[in-house]
Amino acid sequence: MKFKRLMPAIVVILILFLCIGGVLNYISTKNNKATAVFDVDSISSMIIQEDMSEYFGELKGCFVLYDRNKQEYNIYNQEKAQARMLPDSPLNIAGLSLGDEINSTGISPIEQVELLRSLYDGELDPDRREAVLDGIFAEKVNEGRLSEVSYKDKAGKLIYAGLYEKRGNALIFAVAIEGNSDLEALKQIASKVLADKDKAARKALLNRVLYEVPNMKDVNVEKDLVYKALDAGELKFDVYHSLKKDSDGRGYPLILVHGRADSNRLKDMPLYQSWGRLAAASGYTAIIFNWRSYDRKTYRAHEEDIYDLIKYVQENADVLSVNSNHMAVIGYSAGADSAVNQAIKSNTGFIDSIIAYYGTPASTILEIENPSALPPIMMVDGAQDATFPIAKNIEFVKDAMDKGYNITHLIHSKGLHAFDMVNDTEETYEIIKNTFKFVEASRRDK
Repeated sequence: MKFKRLMPAIVVILILFLCIGGVLNYISTKNNKATAVFDVDSISSMIIQEDMSEYFGELKGCFVLYDRNKQEYNIYNQEKAQARMLPDSPLNIAGLSLGDEINSTGISPIEQVELLRSLYDGELDPDRREAVLDGIFAEKVNEGRLSEVSYKDKAGKLIYAGLYEKRGNALIFAVAIEGNSDLEALKQIASKVLADKDKAARKALLNRVLYEVPNMKDVNVEKDLVYKALDAGELKFDVYHSLKKDSDGRGYPLILVHGRADSNRLKDMPLYQSWGRLAAASGYTAIIFNWRSYDRKTYRAHEEDIYDLIKYVQENADVLSVNSNHMAVIGYSAGADSAVNQAIKSNTGFIDSIIAYYGTPASTILEIENPSALPPIMMVDGAQDATFPIAKNIEFVKDAMDKGYNITHLIHSKGLHAFDMVNDTEETYEIIKNTFKFVEASRRDK
């Protein structure tokens, strides 16, 4: 029995060992150099020099912070951040040694961040990425999760590094202090920096969709209608009634599926509220709802919430003043995969189109025997998206086309993750307009 209990931990350790070994080899052979040298010039366009002296006070040191979604490095004292340090004891993360390669050649704070970024991104083995992350994230901090590594070099310099994941983003950091100090001082500096970055991220959540049309403020909204009752509470949705009803007085329903985050009220996020008004002013009745996406370990089991909402809308079409026989579904970020899954599951001919915004549908969707029976699918991606890298989606679309799926792919050439609220360009506007054109062209009720 004890052995059976230990098996999951043993599997995680083996996975970590294999992946970290690969990462070390990746870094040590990068740029054809024999040691763990990271070419800083390769990220020069992504570096922002930031004055963080207020966090250090009288202490001398450096800080490196990589924002995965923004693909930016915020660096304080870059010269010090590039200086390599020889650990006086083996490096380890989550109790696992990082090996002799780095322990003998040394590592700089920037290289430490790159090491952790490679590990987090699963560059060497994407199929095991989730298992690795579940294994290394041992601590929950401020509704996020943290993994950390710390050591002292042979000259007495301290370095503290880690991964902080929250709200669909990862902040990867390393901080070093010269002279006599203790680990707690480094942790306090990192904690203050991360807390301030978290505040900035919360402020960013107040952003709205960048594209607007006339009369969005005139949209009538019904708030907090219940579509599902649970022991833990009720799941609710909002209806943004179309300003352009069909001849029968009903609106064409557009179901908006939010992504995954640490909130159970994402439907009230300004991004989705503004999308609701945009859709309604563009001629559709937008339905935005909360579903249990906030727990990354259990959200798969709660995708049924999406299915139940779709069925609820169809069965209560008269009350909602929407068409019961035709609708479109659009999913965002991690919700794109879930939206595609559940729309296909619930489809009995009444879903006219499915749209996935900056997310990756599961490859199992490509195993459907009769793809011609599915509604048209459109995938919309940002070429610079670090959360859902575009390469995987390009391959997905190619495979889908080869198998006869009716699929369209729009790519924002400079789009970041959530480009609809962060890339304020004409290209963003055009993609959103083309999204509505796709919905309109796919309608089978006209």
